[in-house]
Amino acid sequence: MNNCFFSRIKYFDSLDSTNNELLNNEYDDKTLIYTYNQTKGRGRFDRKWITFKDKTLALSFLLKSESNDHSYKNLINNYFLMNMILSISLIDLLNKKYDINSWIKWPNDIYINDKKLAGILTETDFINKDNFKIVGGIGININAEEKEILNINKKATSLSLEKKEKINLKEFTNLFIEELSKNFFSLFSYENHNISNEKYIIKAMGRDINILDQNQNNKQKLNEVEVAKIKNKWLDYCNIIGKHVVISNTSKDFDGVLIKGKVIDIDNQGFLIVETENKKMKILSGDVSVVVDQ
Repeated sequence: MNNCFFSRIKYFDSLDSTNNELLNNEYDDKTLIYTYNQTKGRGRFDRKWITFKDKTLALSFLLKSESNDHSYKNLINNYFLMNMILSISLIDLLNKKYDINSWIKWPNDIYINDKKLAGILTETDFINKDNFKIVGGIGININAEEKEILNINKKATSLSLEKKEKINLKEFTNLFIEELSKNFFSLFSYENHNISNEKYIIKAMGRDINILDQNQNNKQKLNEVEVAKIKNKWLDYCNIIGKHVVISNTSKDFDGVLIKGKVIDIDNQGFLIVETENKKMKILSGDVSVVVDQ
């Protein structure tokens, strides 16, 4: 795997949660871990994320504020940007490699038609303003069978059900990591484009993965044009602007009340901007249903 954004990639035979593993243990910056057997996956509001052994990919990455680079800290501070990169990387891969069209259900689910394929959970651990880390995680149903999917309360699907063929898990994982790397690299402009020949040898899936290390002397600058492109692409995939919606399970700021209105924007922090009969509201989380007849 050439020119990878991540400094370390580690495979686990089994984990309770890939997010928990990175949040609760010491790992280097830009570590990515994954497993095909996550036993206690979770999503928003601590909802249980049901996985199927050797049929579901659970993957998380860690970014830390150890770097003195201001642009890198800005990147880590923007957890919504992490969410967007995970979403776009998956949707682009599904489209290019598997000829599957998918879309984003705000704020962090990936759907094929009206069925959920994947869920994203981004979490932060702040010690102080100069010492913090962010973990971006995703769970993707790859080869789950119909009889297994039927046991999930919500409508769900898997890539193999949509393609009507078994998917190569290792190939899918490698391609997804490549998409993630490409999108992360696009966010930065480098004053020095030279990349060292030093390689890190990572043991994963019983084989060596060679990862080129970025020269630490390279000065990187967050490319605001590329950030804007990623957001616009995410908005296109989300396709909720201008829609009339009903939002339930809102955050405690709204006492969980049902909100009805028209989506007029999504800001740079991922807040849904909804215009109701009386005012505009900024909503960070909730379950959204689009009202068809308006």
